[in-house]
Amino acid sequence: MQMNKLIVYDDKQIGKIIASAVEEFSEKNEKINVGIPGGRSVKSIINFINELNEKTCCKIHIFLVDERLEKDFNQTEIMKELKEIIEVDKIKKTQIHFPEITGNDKKDFQNFDELMNANPLNLVILSVGEDCHIASIFPQSNEITSDKKTSIILSSPKPPNKRVTLTLNGLKNSKKILIFLKGKEKALDNYENNKNNPIFPASYFKEATVITNIE
Repeated sequence: MQMNKLIVYDDKQIGKIIASAVEEFSEKNEKINVGIPGGRSVKSIINFINELNEKTCCKIHIFLVDERLEKDFNQTEIMKELKEIIEVDKIKKTQIHFPEITGNDKKDFQNFDELMNANPLNLVILSVGEDCHIASIFPQSNEITSDKKTSIILSSPKPPNKRVTLTLNGLKNSKKILIFLKGKEKALDNYENNKNNPIFPASYFKEATVITNIE
């Protein structure tokens, strides 16, 4: 299957495209599990919730595809961005699911592993890094080839060092949307011109829908 590449000009368009993908699951599912990343793109991504109809809003559940185990946790920043959406009752806090972070690496990984294995994702939205990493799946890492769905990273090539993440195997059964925003021109080029290249993790998902504001 060829990728579907969509050019956008603002966050509202990004929100509408993602919302449309979520709505596709609405008639067939009582619960729709959506995976989102942390990082700089999250504000653009979670805008999709404002574009959903009321029926679908009641069905969606939000999960992190990866989390930091030290310092600036993804969930802290995401909750700041979700604050207004929750306050206007678009979704409830009970629809947002983050692993408990205790400071114990083994326990924190267990919390993430149990949460993700109990809640297979229907749709994942993945921002793509300059090196084409997705979630905390970095170039030439074990998370590309692992047969497990989740992984703990204790020495990440990008700080902070400690992270938990879905692996490529953990992402494979979900519908995927990849986000390339301005500044990621090289990443988009690498994605488009490589296939299953261990140097570029995102390149394994050629069937994904690509959303970009890079013309």
